[in-house]
Amino acid sequence: KHVLNGDSIHAQHAAVAHFGLGSSNAVTAYEVRWPDGHVTRVDHPEIDRYHHVGE
Repeated sequence: KHVLNGDSIHAQHAAVAHFGLGSSNAVTAYEVRWPDGHVTRVDHPEIDRYHHVGE
C-alpha cells in the first residue's frame, strides 16, 4: 500500500495503513519502503495491534 501524508496544500491525511489478515492468525514479516530507498523490516509482529514504524 502507498501511504500519503500532506499531499495537498490544504489537507493532511493520517499516515496509517490497515492490513486485514483474513483467516490467517499470524504475520511472518512486513517491510516499509521509505521515499529515500531505506527499508524497515519488522519480523513476527503481533497481530491485532497498532505498530509505530519511523524512518
